[in-house]
Amino acid sequence: GSNPLTVLVPLFSVKSIRQSTPVVLKANIISVNLTSNYDLDATSIVTISNLTGSTTADTGTLFVESTSSLLGSTGDWSKATGKLKLTVAAGGLVKDEMYSVSFTLTNPADDQISPQIIAESLIVSSGVTIGLIEKSSMSKPGIVLYGVSDGADPMKILGFHISLKTIEQNVPFAALNNMITVSLTINYDLAAGSTVTIFGLTGTQTEDQTMHVRSSNNLLGVRASWTQSNGTLILTTTRTGLRSGDIYNVSFNLTNPTTSQLSPDVSVTCLVESSGSEVGRIPVTPMEKANNELLGVHNGSSP
Repeated sequence: GSNPLTVLVPLFSVKSIRQSTPVVLKANIISVNLTSNYDLDATSIVTISNLTGSTTADTGTLFVESTSSLLGSTGDWSKATGKLKLTVAAGGLVKDEMYSVSFTLTNPADDQISPQIIAESLIVSSGVTIGLIEKSSMSKPGIVLYGVSDGADPMKILGFHISLKTIEQNVPFAALNNMITVSLTINYDLAAGSTVTIFGLTGTQTEDQTMHVRSSNNLLGVRASWTQSNGTLILTTTRTGLRSGDIYNVSFNLTNPTTSQLSPDVSVTCLVESSGSEVGRIPVTPMEKANNELLGVHNGSSP
């Protein structure tokens, strides 16, 4: 670089960024990889901006982890602009070497698309500012995460939603065996080991037990845990689990009470897991009933 009129525009040849979860209100690990074509000596400042939407408050000491701590152990975080400033530590960053940094932000409560994330740097050499790496867009993975399209892109946020949550019965008559059928579509994957809990099916004569169930491709198992007192059935996903956006059905038999009753309020909730770790919990959601006439009984299809 000492030869006359040798010119090299400073830039990040690698500037990738991704997140660990798109789930609302969750702690979200942001991971960054950077490679520059200039040495960045100590006190150079690397800035990542436009990570907007996080609920993480302003702080000058946001904890970060970086390669050999060369991008420090804390950064200066601004919530409004989604900006993190990192000061290069003693030893500096060597050109054409890749350095990683990660930090945790708290996701917002509302859905949002991933914003355009920007990287830039102030270049210091021997204590003197010699130039800038100009602002440029960072690359995002653009891949599905937990069944969410672009779910690995930073600050892509999506709340849990059960778009299909119907329940019906096939017999409204007292003391008879009654087949309950449930249909579900969820906007996240429910990997093997996730649970779907249906509760509120009160008044039956069916005692506590591990009962037989029939589900789409057995992906909600062939056995489920039933509790009579609160009318709760807990199903556990198996094998490939449930895929976001697909329809899954499950049916099971209960014995109707001996006396008349109105259809109780029935709800559903899910514990979403992936590789044995919790992704999140789908809030309790009322199930939908068609309230159709069945065998001459008004609203007889409602369990």
